[in-house]
Amino acid sequence: MTSKRLRQLFGQEGMTLIEVLIAMLVMAVAVTALVAGLGSGILALQRSAKASGAASLADQQMESLRGITYDAIATSIVTAPPADAIYRNTAWPYSSPYNATTKIELASCSQNYCLPTRTGIAAGGGTYRIDTYVNWACPTGTINTATTPPTCSAVSGITTRAVKQVTIVVRNNSDPTKSLFRETSNFDALAG
Repeated sequence: MTSKRLRQLFGQEGMTLIEVLIAMLVMAVAVTALVAGLGSGILALQRSAKASGAASLADQQMESLRGITYDAIATSIVTAPPADAIYRNTAWPYSSPYNATTKIELASCSQNYCLPTRTGIAAGGGTYRIDTYVNWACPTGTINTATTPPTCSAVSGITTRAVKQVTIVVRNNSDPTKSLFRETSNFDALAG
């Protein structure tokens, strides 16, 4: 057999330099896309872990408040803001900032969860800021805080009782201007 015939049988012709360069370019693009996908996946996992830790802390805070009496949740109308500017300027629960006539203080107790703002550590090890807000709210109608306790206006002839609305806002401790999780629950005097 001739060498030409052997090359045809065993496919030893090889690739040209242009073919090698094109193959390398295609591989480089594929590897770059794969690395970018991995980077965004890692970022998404980190954000998910922060959100999960924040949600866990908010649930713990809310459950702690459910464990105390209705009267102990709030004691009086706030006359002086209990915390720093981030706490006071939070647009909660409506679009206006801190309103000293409607927000009420958490009861003073020896437990850490009674503080309006505190630091918490999630199971994953992240450190978070937990802000707790208590406000009078009406399931229907508008609130009248001139009475004690506040009353609700009638809607279509139906008057409802004012409830204490607790909102927990969990923030990134390193940048407390960023809210990671928010949870709201109503507490009714007749519910316990």
